[in-house]
Amino acid sequence: MNDNINLGIGPKVHVEPIGTGRVIKTKPVPVLANPFDISTRQGCLNFYNMLLGKNRINVTLRSDSTPDQIKKAHRIIIKKYHPDKWQKDKDKATFLMKRINAAWELLSK
Repeated sequence: MNDNINLGIGPKVHVEPIGTGRVIKTKPVPVLANPFDISTRQGCLNFYNMLLGKNRINVTLRSDSTPDQIKKAHRIIIKKYHPDKWQKDKDKATFLMKRINAAWELLSK
């Protein structure tokens, strides 16, 4: 029973079965930033683009998008993910709406 453990920081560690006492370090595993981190403007744009892409909507937001383009994309997303339209999975829709509104607060400034 060999386990590979990665805590997200530092190298990946290979642990041998109990009793052998051997720990073998392997190549470091890079820790990637969350591309949908809504605390940054670019993360908000990536989040909006991901939601728009799931709906096959031909709107793409870039870092130089105008406020009108962002507002149009926001309205499309709000219509699609509003909790009243998701009767079967209101919890997921409510969670998404909170993230969408947090991203909108940052993008509308």
